[in-house]
Amino acid sequence: MHDEGRAVPTEAERRAAEIQAYRDDKAVIEAAAACMRYRAVQQYYAGLQRKEVALGFAVVLDTLAMHLRTLDPDVRRIVVDACAEFTHRVVRDEESYRWRATNGLQ
Repeated sequence: MHDEGRAVPTEAERRAAEIQAYRDDKAVIEAAAACMRYRAVQQYYAGLQRKEVALGFAVVLDTLAMHLRTLDPDVRRIVVDACAEFTHRVVRDEESYRWRATNGLQ
């Protein structure tokens, strides 16, 4: 089937793309939850208290990831975008910290 020179995806291709998008979104949320747990434990070892808040929020993210298929599409996009931003920010902060430590600026 063609539409203006472009192949129209079959139902199977559309479904496969939907499943892959679901898996990708779930991976983003799960990565943010894992990152949150890791940082909470690291900060606790560094002497900071109250890791329970971050660990509790990580459980909320785990729950959202488990029920991702039932989320409203707008809510799903907001959750995935927020988790991606959080994870990227953590990576940037850690890279910056390592660079400063390596260069004696810490």
